[in-house]
Amino acid sequence: MFKKIRTLFLGTMLVCGLLAPIASPVFVGAAPADQIKSGVNKAGGNSKRDNLSKDIKNITNFLLFLVGVIAVIAIVISGLRFVTANGNQDQITSARNGVLYAVVGIVVALMAYAIVYFVVDNLG
Repeated sequence: MFKKIRTLFLGTMLVCGLLAPIASPVFVGAAPADQIKSGVNKAGGNSKRDNLSKDIKNITNFLLFLVGVIAVIAIVISGLRFVTANGNQDQITSARNGVLYAVVGIVVALMAYAIVYFVVDNLG
């Protein structure tokens, strides 16, 4: 009985200890929104953003980065599938198709990136 209570107590303390940093805003240095806005206004004017073309470029850069990361992960997984195929032709074909699809995805993403930058630079 004592061992069960001790295990329950230690488990509860462990969970509380692990969740305390998540629940406390002090650890992340959180500040109220009004304080952040007043700091921005003092530093360089108001915090409103008017540059849509810059925002579109930033979003495009982030999405291109995300596609690149996903493509690298897909290539690594396909490479592992290729290595572990042990001569099974279906698995080898599947792994090759995975690499091909990842490379095609990168090419399509780069084309979309170029189109977005061309349109934003010429219209914006």
